[in-house]
Amino acid sequence: MGKNDHELTGVELLHNAAHNKSTAFTEQERDQYGLRGLLPPAVGTMKTQIQRVLANMRRKESDIEKYIFLSMLQDRNERLFFRLIMDNFQELLPIVYTPTVGQACREFASIFRTEKGFYVTAQD
Repeated sequence: MGKNDHELTGVELLHNAAHNKSTAFTEQERDQYGLRGLLPPAVGTMKTQIQRVLANMRRKESDIEKYIFLSMLQDRNERLFFRLIMDNFQELLPIVYTPTVGQACREFASIFRTEKGFYVTAQD
């Protein structure tokens, strides 16, 4: 990720799901983007992030809890979210697609956090 990829720095960068790498930002990137003190000091890899996220997700008791957990991850770090899905496709597809997404649609009012994606109604 070079300086020309985006103009975000600091907290703005960490709050941008498309560019946030969380603990995978290198030492050089942490200096370049003003991330010192905003992240734990240890630099992690995508692999260690995936292991940690997968372990945390597997502790969830229901598929809808796993869906919400993964949706929150996508809101924070898209790179990690998509890598996690691709590396664990068989296990996670039923969570992020049918049948769990059907349950998420039925329970949308109780799990809605922010605008994301698109919304189709009978009036559309």
